[in-house]
Amino acid sequence: MSDTFVLRTKPLLRFTLEDNQFHIQDDSDPLKNSTHNYSELKEIKLIDEQTDELISDLSWVLRLLSVISIAGDYKTKAHFRLKVSGRRLKIWLINADLNKAHDLRKELLHRAKI
Repeated sequence: MSDTFVLRTKPLLRFTLEDNQFHIQDDSDPLKNSTHNYSELKEIKLIDEQTDELISDLSWVLRLLSVISIAGDYKTKAHFRLKVSGRRLKIWLINADLNKAHDLRKELLHRAKI
């Protein structure tokens, strides 16, 4: 039995979970397309979008000290960080369904028993 999580349609970002393995299809970065056994998955983190306070504050200080207008809020974009098969993957979740991403993370943790 397989479950499919489509996190984004354009470009397609899909995780297909099968009995013993999962497949990643990321059309925005085809080098990340891969299939892994659950036993190879050592870590999965979901990083939500967040403002990088230090960089944002520094940009405002620099704006005050110069005529260059670089001030603004700088954000870390939402992404998955996976450690699988001895390598680290970062899957960007730009314009993705973050509720489905949270559900996917729970299911991967359950199947990988980590």
